Amino acid sequence: MAIEGVDYSRTAHSNSPSVAALNAMGKNFAGRYAVNDKSPGGRGITAAEYQRLAAGGIDVFLYWEGVAAWMLDGGYAGVLAARNAQANIAAAGMPPETPVYFAHDIDPQPIHFGLVNDCLAGAASVVGAERVGIYGGWLLMEHCAQVGNARWFCQTRAWEYGHGLHPVAHLYQYGFNAWIDSTNCDLVRAMTENYGQASPTGNQPRFQVDDQIKVVDGPLNIRPQASTAGMPEGMFETNTELCVREGPAFGEGYEWYRVDGANQNGWVAGNFCGMVERGGCGAADGGQV
Repeated sequence: MAIEGVDYSRTAHSNSPSVAALNAMGKNFAGRYAVNDKSPGGRGITAAEYQRLAAGGIDVFLYWEGVAAWMLDGGYAGVLAARNAQANIAAAGMPPETPVYFAHDIDPQPIHFGLVNDCLAGAASVVGAERVGIYGGWLLMEHCAQVGNARWFCQTRAWEYGHGLHPVAHLYQYGFNAWIDSTNCDLVRAMTENYGQASPTGNQPRFQVDDQIKVVDGPLNIRPQASTAGMPEGMFETNTELCVREGPAFGEGYEWYRVDGANQNGWVAGNFCGMVERGGCGAADGGQV
């Protein structure tokens, strides 16, 4: 289920873009910045802006970015960024556990990845690994998913190089220079219900025990444990309906769930599944594990 939204770095005035204007364009959330330079002249979200958006039913997710290549300063840069983000989250009156997408806003190259690893490790030492997100191009999504140093993933269409959308992406920044209420917005699509937004459900996993789900992008490997290590034990085809029995477990950029269905069971990456019915397996089969 895709959800449409925007992000923007500067606003035309203190009340732009308005909730009404966002609603009229079918936008349900806004990506903002947990930085010191505040709107409207700067990028950072204020308490008044957050309250206005939240009161109007517009969810908010957060970026942190210094200069475009700031992550190449390594581990201590990540520590400082996370401290600053946390201070600005508090100043905006947002939930203190809100995740942060740390932005590597340049063409990602493998030569960068060691310093990016250090930077994200520094950020995790401050805010915790479960709150660390990454923004950038496809190669960066692939790298961080493999290394397992980010929990949240926002992919930009820039630096995609024909790969398309990475399956771990929670958010996809797919369009640019869309003017809404005199504010220049990027177009962003949430690929999952929970993408780290600052709302009561924003930090919850995709699925719960006894949810009825189905494979939306198969075939999907069945694993003996919550990891890509080792050989798959089978596959579920697209549209196979499954029951969640355990999870989530987090690793390698995936949300892992132990499921059963089609006379098979094991661990699968929930990133490739969608909801059929919340709790749909509990009453039907007694919830047997």
